[in-house]
Amino acid sequence: MILRRIIAHLRKQEWTAIGIDFVIVVVGVFVGLQVQSWNESRQDRVQERMYIERLARDFTAIEDRTEFANDKWLAVIEASRRLLADIDAFNATGRASRTQEEILADVNNIQGTRIPAPRAATFVELLSTGEIRVLRDEALRDALLAYDTQAHFALVAYNVLVDRTRDATVAVGSHAEVSLPDTLENINDNPNREYFQSIDFPALARDPRSRAAISLLGATAGNQGGLSMAQRENARRVLEMLEAAP
Repeated sequence: MILRRIIAHLRKQEWTAIGIDFVIVVVGVFVGLQVQSWNESRQDRVQERMYIERLARDFTAIEDRTEFANDKWLAVIEASRRLLADIDAFNATGRASRTQEEILADVNNIQGTRIPAPRAATFVELLSTGEIRVLRDEALRDALLAYDTQAHFALVAYNVLVDRTRDATVAVGSHAEVSLPDTLENINDNPNREYFQSIDFPALARDPRSRAAISLLGATAGNQGGLSMAQRENARRVLEMLEAAP
């Protein structure tokens, strides 16, 4: 319609009318682009809110998992200290300073580990799809990247820990009787079940490998616990930013 009017005005050399029609076209295009830009911006804000809510769920679960892992690593360190004291006392006096049940509980404690908390699934999706751009807060994006880097490093360190402590685990376990589950459901229902059902503590205490093995298990738990603490702090920082997001 506008184009036909312009052509008609050209034929009649109606320059004022042509100018008015041209302005109408330019304004129409500008308004259309502005409306499109506003609509895209509105869609981005909807997406941003959705991603923030999903990230908050991810990092709440991550924080809970790191808290659980921190408790486990601390338990390994404390159990290692007690067992080393037990060995020293037994070798000095020929008697165990604690009950068989207490010693067995600590032997089970030092054998357990916790795989580090994972990467945030929503952040991985944001990176892979390029939608990270919808998060306007640059500090939040940096904090997400810092956690993601920490999570990767913690997993690498955990794999190193498993390799380093394999011989130590075997040395301690060689004096204990393994408690095998009856079914796979038993493992799923009891993830924190005791691994050993009995321990020959005199043999453990006399074994020259035992002290070094228990010391190594305690030390590596300290290293992994430190990484887990750092991971928790990074996760908490992200959660604080997500809670403050508009």
